[in-house]
Amino acid sequence: MHLNSFRSAVTILAAALMSAISAPVYAQWWNPQDPMPEIRRKPELARPFVYTRDSLNQASMQIQMSMETGDCAKLEAMHDDFLKRKSRATDGTWMVESFQWAFDAWFGSRDLARSERLVREWKEKAPESKLRPLAEAAMWQRQAWNARGGQSAGRVAAEGLQIFRERLKRSQDALDANPDGAAFSPIWHWVALIVAGSSGQSAAELDRRFNQGVATFPGYQTLYFTRVNYLLPQWGGNFKQVDEFIRASATATAATEGASLYAWLYVDVSRKVDGEVFSTTKATWPEMKKSFEDMTARFPDAWNKNLYATFACRARDRDTTKKLLEELGPKAQLGIWSSGISNESCRMMVGG
Repeated sequence: MHLNSFRSAVTILAAALMSAISAPVYAQWWNPQDPMPEIRRKPELARPFVYTRDSLNQASMQIQMSMETGDCAKLEAMHDDFLKRKSRATDGTWMVESFQWAFDAWFGSRDLARSERLVREWKEKAPESKLRPLAEAAMWQRQAWNARGGQSAGRVAAEGLQIFRERLKRSQDALDANPDGAAFSPIWHWVALIVAGSSGQSAAELDRRFNQGVATFPGYQTLYFTRVNYLLPQWGGNFKQVDEFIRASATATAATEGASLYAWLYVDVSRKVDGEVFSTTKATWPEMKKSFEDMTARFPDAWNKNLYATFACRARDRDTTKKLLEELGPKAQLGIWSSGISNESCRMMVGG
């Protein structure tokens, strides 16, 4: 090699090495369990990262810990980072949904005084925060259900129902006082739908809120899960309405989500109804199978494949169940949200 060419090659290699050394290396900056040195664990140094379902659980725990310690800056940064990057876990779940999990868990397990203190201190620390009013709305919604409990309305004391209605109104007031939140975060729409449904508002009003939410945050699964909840028989609906909604939603999201929403929604419905989903509702296995195929092609996470295998087993589809069990191997954990389904029972069904 000519000397000048050799020097050029060395210079280029050195520059590349220096660039690699000095370039920000992505870490889950919000996660103290991440092995990356503290100096690298900063939002401004973040690069694309493959989040898993474990990451969702870790994020939810970090959010709850930050709520407990009053680390509002970390809460703001995590929310903004997840939304800015439109981060989704490998199973397709949006990372910002970890805030919903955390808000529900933290406000659901704290008394009202402790919850109000967090919101008050957050406002003092960050008066211009866009996330804090959403947390306040989520707090009143969760505290409303804490007061009411999970019993049917006819079995709840009149005083409990009065507190329930009053706190739902406080939640709505928090949303109304922060209309900009509708464009800021899908959490605004999630709370708005729960408040409207829990308050017994009309189907037209629920549809208006749902349509506003998915127009701003298309494909955000929780909005679909929340809306379909109020079409179920226990909320005055029926399975024909449920099926029409699921089919319309799958069609509306086909450009970005393919056929996957059909399976996601019927899995969610199966958790909320008694009886086998394929005999109780209007779900059909051939359509669900097609949807699962698309879902696992787009998001080939073991969680989704286990869901697919679980419902194949529930549908008594021996060939598909056997194939998925073989693919999953030691990662097989059949039985997600499905009583009486397990690796052993499904292997017995397929004869292997």
